[in-house]
Amino acid sequence: MASISTILEERCYIRLADRIPSKNVLILVVPEVCKFIDNVFNVELLLEDDE
Repeated sequence: MASISTILEERCYIRLADRIPSKNVLILVVPEVCKFIDNVFNVELLLEDDE
């Protein structure tokens, strides 16, 4: 099973690549965006496990 962060990174790259024309911006922004999304996603998973 692929890790959540790997799946999200791939999705982030695909989605952002379509919208951001500059590769330099893409390289700088994507890792931070994916880290943020991964953190939010992990928190949601933890909350679901508590129920």
